[in-house]
Amino acid sequence: MLDCVTLLGGNDASSETYRCGYTSSYANFGGTDHWGNLNFRSNNYDVAYMNLFVGFDVSRASSSFVTDVPKDENDLSPLDKVRLSNVPYNTRKPAGPESHCVLRKLTYPTGGYTEFDFENHKFFSFTDDDGDYIHDKKKRVKTEATGFRIREIVNYTAEGVRSDSKHYCYGKTEYEENGWEIGRYYHTGAGEPTLDPTIQTYMNYQSTDLPMSVLNMVLGLDPNGQYRSFKSNPFMSYSPSGGYPVYTWEWECTFSAFNFQRLLNGRPAVVYPEVTVYYLKDGATQFSPENCNGKTVYQYDIYEAMQNDTAFFEKPQYYGNVLWYEGEKYRYNLLKEQTDYMSNGREYKLKRRESLIWRYGGSSVIDWEYSNSYGTPSFVPATAVLGNFYTSTCQMLGHSLLYERKVTTYDESETGITDTEHYTYLSGNRMRWKERNAGGLHRETNWEYPAIARTGTTPDIVRKMVEKHIFNPVLKEIQNQNSYNYEGNRREFGEFPTESGDTLILPARFYQTIYDPSSHYSEVLVYSSNGNPREVVSKDKLHTVYLWGYGDRYLIAEIKNATLEQVETAVSSVFGMTSSALAKSTTPDTAKLKALRNHTSLSEAHVTTFTHLPLVGVTSISDPSGKTSYYDYDGLGRLKANYYYEGNVVDESKKRVVQEYDYHYRN
Repeated sequence: MLDCVTLLGGNDASSETYRCGYTSSYANFGGTDHWGNLNFRSNNYDVAYMNLFVGFDVSRASSSFVTDVPKDENDLSPLDKVRLSNVPYNTRKPAGPESHCVLRKLTYPTGGYTEFDFENHKFFSFTDDDGDYIHDKKKRVKTEATGFRIREIVNYTAEGVRSDSKHYCYGKTEYEENGWEIGRYYHTGAGEPTLDPTIQTYMNYQSTDLPMSVLNMVLGLDPNGQYRSFKSNPFMSYSPSGGYPVYTWEWECTFSAFNFQRLLNGRPAVVYPEVTVYYLKDGATQFSPENCNGKTVYQYDIYEAMQNDTAFFEKPQYYGNVLWYEGEKYRYNLLKEQTDYMSNGREYKLKRRESLIWRYGGSSVIDWEYSNSYGTPSFVPATAVLGNFYTSTCQMLGHSLLYERKVTTYDESETGITDTEHYTYLSGNRMRWKERNAGGLHRETNWEYPAIARTGTTPDIVRKMVEKHIFNPVLKEIQNQNSYNYEGNRREFGEFPTESGDTLILPARFYQTIYDPSSHYSEVLVYSSNGNPREVVSKDKLHTVYLWGYGDRYLIAEIKNATLEQVETAVSSVFGMTSSALAKSTTPDTAKLKALRNHTSLSEAHVTTFTHLPLVGVTSISDPSGKTSYYDYDGLGRLKANYYYEGNVVDESKKRVVQEYDYHYRN
């Protein structure tokens, strides 16, 4: 486990240390829960603490693994009821965060700290505490799931005094005005399981032809999936010639925790349709309006519950003898609404609401999974085909794109003003069109990207961009307001050779309007080998040259009203090298950099120079008048002071501090 992180300073050897604390100091690798995660219970043999109906003779199995369970009046199956467990308690129950070495505390260099309080996920399960399947969705029971969710984040001062905090509540928010606590806000606290650990999810079959009636049998449902009496035993079939029962399915049903893990496929155990975050005042512990500054309610787009009685978010199907699904993981947990409230001390008042609508796009990808229907490769009939050994699986790959964004802001009377935006996209998820409506104002924005023209001709540079798969740069942006094209810009790209022999495709001209392409543009004439602009011409024909240094990473001079040729003359005279060679230098000579502004070839130019501390920040800026501002940093890269020297005379007596920063930390 990570104990601490120390940021070491530079010359002054200053440092910052962040320390971590956990709910426990060690892990005991015991058994696993329903989802296959550690639960620190010693029993590893039980598939699940769940009951099923199957033609299974308990006397033929070891009592260590299977036990009989008495039937009750609601059990309709003609078969015996058994449990794949021999203990009177649930060995697959998930463990809490106190046993998993979960982050508990983060202490800052200031001495203050933040505490994190986690808890198990909770959801409404189809399996009750006795291990029986619940047929009525309305009677599902709340239970704990694997994994952890944050309950509270609390900040403390260095003296250990509770400061502000955030409290997280899960499930739909309800208000109980006349309950045991007046004005009580409460939540269900439960989400929806991605995959409910029922006995069905542990099932696997050896047959290549599985009737759905067998699925319903193990849940105590009739062959049609209804909660009513059986007319026949789906584990039996009848010989057409002899008319006597043949036990076709009795021994073909197996149970495996691995099968459940495969169905889960790395997805989260539980997803939540709604999460509320309360922002508590300093020292407060209750999330009532008088104790909070406000709250935020997040609502998520999760899978809608299916009409038939299943706990799957993706409808399960059997392909041959393998249970499979069309997973669409890209759809999970998309935010569909965020509502912010302020507290006036008595109640929560609407402040802002943002609603999002997503559109999904995807396609199926077929894979193959080994599943020997014969159980062993030692016996393979002559009529065997490849399908007897492999079955196909299906995954949905795709994306979710924002279609509509609606933001409503509210005043103190909760009267709202709404701003609505709509979006459309091109291939590659590039935004093509945006529509905005706000306060009676209608505005549209269109974007064009490199593409081969369907009609007419395609500019040569655009064709080269497409050939090199350069699709994302925006070539044209047009804005339309109330049916009037009032604004737009356009970029023309060009090819720029570098000293290394490479050719870069970069913006060459920038047009501020699309209606008169002959005017109102700026142009980049030259780029450096790293793609930094070296000479730019504005729409009024003003040349600006940029000099780069520190390995062509940082700007060291901005020279206005001078051409690159004039600057090269000055650089060659002052530095004894070209501007390209200067760009590659590690650290430019600051004295020569200051002298550059006095060169005769730049007598009409306005020169601004810069020095840097790489990866930290700018250390000095000299404006065209020659006045220099300095910036000092401490060993941790934090700004210490901004100052200048009166009369530009570098002397401590002339030093004038503009801003100064002092950082204090506890020992």
